[in-house]
Amino acid sequence: MTNCAEGQKSARRSQTLVAWLLLVVWVALLVRTAWLCDDAYITLRTVDNFVHGYGLTWNVNERVQAYTHPLWMFVLAFFYFFTREAFFTLHIVSIGVSCAALLWAAKTARSPWTLLLGGSLLLLSKAFVDYSTSGLENPLTHLLIALFLWVYLRAETFDPKTLSKLALFAALGMLTRLDLLLIFAPALIYAGLKTKSWRGWLALGAGFLPLVLWEAFSIVYYGFALPNTYYAKLNTGIPHDELIKQGLIYLLNSLNWDPLTLTGIAFALLATVKRRVTRDWIAALGILLYVAYVVWVGGDFMSGRFLTAPLFFAVILLGQSEFMENLSVKYLPFALIFLVGLLSPFPTLISDGAYGLSGDAFAGNQGVGDERGVYYQATSLLTLARDVQMPNHPWAVEGRNRRTDGPRVFSRGAIGFIGFYAGPSVHIVDDNALADPLLARLPVVKQPWRIGHFRRVFPEGYLASLERGEALIADPNLARFYDQLTLITRGSLFAPGRWEAIWKMNTGQYERLIDKAFYSYYASRLPLQEMSAIKEGAVQWDEVFTLNAGGLLIALPGAQHAPYVEVSLYHTDAVALFYYEGSDLIAQQSIPPAPLQPEYLNRYCVAVPEAAVSAGYDQIGVTLLSQGWDFTDAVGHLRLCEETLCKP
Repeated sequence: MTNCAEGQKSARRSQTLVAWLLLVVWVALLVRTAWLCDDAYITLRTVDNFVHGYGLTWNVNERVQAYTHPLWMFVLAFFYFFTREAFFTLHIVSIGVSCAALLWAAKTARSPWTLLLGGSLLLLSKAFVDYSTSGLENPLTHLLIALFLWVYLRAETFDPKTLSKLALFAALGMLTRLDLLLIFAPALIYAGLKTKSWRGWLALGAGFLPLVLWEAFSIVYYGFALPNTYYAKLNTGIPHDELIKQGLIYLLNSLNWDPLTLTGIAFALLATVKRRVTRDWIAALGILLYVAYVVWVGGDFMSGRFLTAPLFFAVILLGQSEFMENLSVKYLPFALIFLVGLLSPFPTLISDGAYGLSGDAFAGNQGVGDERGVYYQATSLLTLARDVQMPNHPWAVEGRNRRTDGPRVFSRGAIGFIGFYAGPSVHIVDDNALADPLLARLPVVKQPWRIGHFRRVFPEGYLASLERGEALIADPNLARFYDQLTLITRGSLFAPGRWEAIWKMNTGQYERLIDKAFYSYYASRLPLQEMSAIKEGAVQWDEVFTLNAGGLLIALPGAQHAPYVEVSLYHTDAVALFYYEGSDLIAQQSIPPAPLQPEYLNRYCVAVPEAAVSAGYDQIGVTLLSQGWDFTDAVGHLRLCEETLCKP
């Protein structure tokens, strides 16, 4: 008995030593790799507004939940309240919570060997290292997974007290990311089925009270139970086979850039199944559910971001295995982990202050990018300089300038740095609809899309409505829809009719007011006479018709059979012409991008497709076939003409 007790004490001391050694290496690694992404500053703008008394808002004049992680937002708000500083606060909170997650995970390991094995896996996983900082919610996700599994794996019986703790940590996890329910669900169901009394189920329900309270608050305050980002990213209408394909691309991207993350998850799952401990392999089902969900929704544009939670969950389950004690050559698993980890094009252990300078971080045609590579040089701790204001990203510089120079209302596709530094006095319309309640409820434009970046049209008169504070949306049905949405997001919480509007909006009773077919392609309808004045040469931006996310639908005076269309374009991307008879598409054609002079309109004469000439057409649509990041494409004029009047 004495020898056994001494052996246990020695193992605990060894495990404690390993844990602290891992922590020292972990802190050094995080300081070297720490960075912040633009999306983190989207949440921080809400934090800044909240701390300064503007409520939980993004644009201060409307209540819109532009963040997916309310618990992480409140954690940041707590520290920001005292510091009133963004850059170092985000870094320190992220690193601190990440360290707490690692230490708590270490408590669950069965031996020093499995702790060292799991710790090595995490240190060499590019995804896990990258998103243990970044300013996003991943560190808090990891900590709550560690707390949940610490309770779950230590429980001898699932009594009401244990069930209440499990439900509480799961609920807090869902307040960090709602989709974390999938990773907790199998273990929660197993624990619930093991309870022998109604008190256990009552305790399980009671643990979810924080989530219930938040959802109730969200409905009262915002008018919706789900964040605005849900409508922006999941209300896309993109065929699911395309999203699944993109999700598989996301996994393949991870295998290419970060081979250890997915192989580590697979290895941990195999080790868990081999143990044949029911509670462990049932908990492991949550990993499979979560990864399947990631594929189902198309993954993400941030390489590896959505794989850190299943990896951390898998590593903690791996820590329950006993195979290391039975290996005669204990260094073999470590050698394999280091070998696979160093196969990454960006090994974590040799990352330094030059990271991201090679220009290999961008997404290409897959839509998935190395976000740390994109932002590292502008937001890292290793690139600090005494004479440089951090972050020194161009978008942050633009935001600081717009704080003083305006304009009061403008639109942007990347809103984090700009939104935070521009401050509460400007209203920013988000091209990707993450922070805009109207655009998030419009259909996604039928153009090539990048995952996580789903463009909507700007309805005619929408920006003018925001600038002047008047109802100027040209589409009368959409104007009615926007009136009800504005009542929800801008009216007083208990304004007459607001609760009726909330009910009808959430039950889809206003959906019929949105012309989804039109807004999938076009932003404006214009009569031909407004487009006929010939323009060419240098672009006069106050005289042209901008092709933003949506195109132009031009109404003709009755059915036309003209064989030619003359159009002047400023376009860096291919433009398509669509010919309609009523709402029926008769024909279409494209005008490829040409090497044009900067800021110049160029006149084209195109032959109308024979099908349209024969049948007659009464509308012409002008849209972009693809869209770059400059958003400067435009139409100067369009007119119909006979062959003798049109000069190709």
